[in-house]
Amino acid sequence: MVPFVTPKGLFINEMCGGVVIATHGPLRPDHAYELETRGVSPPLKNDAKRNRKLAIAQEDRVAEDIGGRRQPASGALEGQEGDVRKIGSARIECKWTYAGSYVLKLDTLVKVEREAGIKEVPVLVLDFRSKQKRTLLRSFAIVPYEEWLTYMREKEKDAY
Repeated sequence: MVPFVTPKGLFINEMCGGVVIATHGPLRPDHAYELETRGVSPPLKNDAKRNRKLAIAQEDRVAEDIGGRRQPASGALEGQEGDVRKIGSARIECKWTYAGSYVLKLDTLVKVEREAGIKEVPVLVLDFRSKQKRTLLRSFAIVPYEEWLTYMREKEKDAY
């Protein structure tokens, strides 16, 4: 896995299994960063209907997990940005792939940050799926570094 950060800093949180990988440091805006997994098949082609169903299923899962709701038209409407939202808590963009890597560009992360409302955490959820069984292999939530730092501090308080 190749670590990456925004100018403010980002972290990758593996939702399945609870592994947290924290990173910080400079980011080159002209560079695309990749998240890699092994043993994942290349993407399917010409399967738009099935792929859309998987995208909706991902959005439904994320919305249910956080007690939020899917945005109408997957965030394509003015004022309804993002795929999932828990008002006052989080605005989430969902992405998935059958490929063994995903090219993550700074523009995508900036878009997610810009669309989040006041007091909403911008989140990018990235799923890696098996091509053969179409099952979820790994899922990551990518949030600003400051949010992860707040989470870690709260976790430490709760431990005592």
